[in-house]
Amino acid sequence: MKKSFLKISLGIFVSLLIFGSCKKETEPNQNNNNPETVVTGLLSYEALDTLYANDFNKIIDQDLGNFLADSANPPSKYIPRMARPKNDVALFRVRYQSIIPEQGNRPTIATGLVAIPVVSSKELPVISYQHGTIFEKNQAPSQPENSFETRFMLSQFAAQGYVLIAADYFGLGPVSNELNSYFVKNSTEQACLDMYKASMQLLEKFNLTKTKFFVNGWSQGGYNSMTFLRRLENENIKVDAAFTAAGPVDPLLAITRGLFNPRPIDAIWINAIITNMIISIEKYNGYAGLTEEYVKKDYLDKVIGFHNFSVSEKDFFTKVPTNLDSLFTPQFFDDAKATRGMFWKTLAASEAYKWYSRTPFRSYYGLKDEVVPDYLATLGVEYMKKLGKQDAVAIIAGDSADHRATYLESITDAKSWIDSFK
Repeated sequence: MKKSFLKISLGIFVSLLIFGSCKKETEPNQNNNNPETVVTGLLSYEALDTLYANDFNKIIDQDLGNFLADSANPPSKYIPRMARPKNDVALFRVRYQSIIPEQGNRPTIATGLVAIPVVSSKELPVISYQHGTIFEKNQAPSQPENSFETRFMLSQFAAQGYVLIAADYFGLGPVSNELNSYFVKNSTEQACLDMYKASMQLLEKFNLTKTKFFVNGWSQGGYNSMTFLRRLENENIKVDAAFTAAGPVDPLLAITRGLFNPRPIDAIWINAIITNMIISIEKYNGYAGLTEEYVKKDYLDKVIGFHNFSVSEKDFFTKVPTNLDSLFTPQFFDDAKATRGMFWKTLAASEAYKWYSRTPFRSYYGLKDEVVPDYLATLGVEYMKKLGKQDAVAIIAGDSADHRATYLESITDAKSWIDSFK
């Protein structure tokens, strides 16, 4: 990536000044006594970088190999299918006002990435990407140099003429002081909705107009995309099409399946997924003592530190057991079997598929996915088909497709489908 965004040709915009500046709006009142009056939306933006053809070619030719380093699927399977860049892309980080629904709509500030293609048209399609699980605070989309998946989305869509927007989620990115909101349904949904609003306000400042609008995400982001899609439809915001890769649309099933019906191929880092979920749901919903009840005391400091990013991935995975019986208390397993206790009841209420979506939808799944089994990734499609939905399709990413290969298959295969709506 080059730090030379001021060198870009900006003739597509009415004002050259816009790209070279950072406009700052009024900061929110964090002590607002009437959260119902909070106005969400754009606070400020800053130009980060501009990506050129050479940058995107490196993303395709070099980053794919690093991304698939531990996969049985070779980069050569996907490199020929990745779209080569058609335009440069200007990157912006937006700061926007949002609210935390689980805490009485308490105001907060969040960040996200807006990537704008350098093209002559002022009418552009927009795609909202919801990122997957990350274990470092700086791996969020608005710091794309640390995010493989974000860079691939920039290459596959932004460099092809789409505006790409991506929320960092609460607790992630360079600005948020909140706790990690991992799998906290309402807050993540709200973060994505307000990121969308902030992005539309930014486009308006640049005299750009949205034409079509698409939603997609991978893994945790696949789940988030579905909750976001439902919210968008409820808000009467039209989505032209949506697709997910390995989306665990039923968090309760996702976790209990791993506990009581494990597979030999299951990822060893399921321990980090579960502990992060427990702590996030406890802290955002106010379920005091939940983590202490479910995690054995010998590992409490490590899992809490990992959740708040003070314990590194390396330290966590060398000190915290991958054997779940060694990590969690008997009460954890007993409550899981009965869906008893606020953690499990919250997961049960957090499904992201039990409605009839009016949006054309594709769900990608891999038969060797070590994180999300095929039946979980396709659950939303199958449920909606039972309701009579005709334009929901489950697409296999391949017999050998693991979690990362499923993601790559989704963004390469779905590209032509998304293009057909433009």
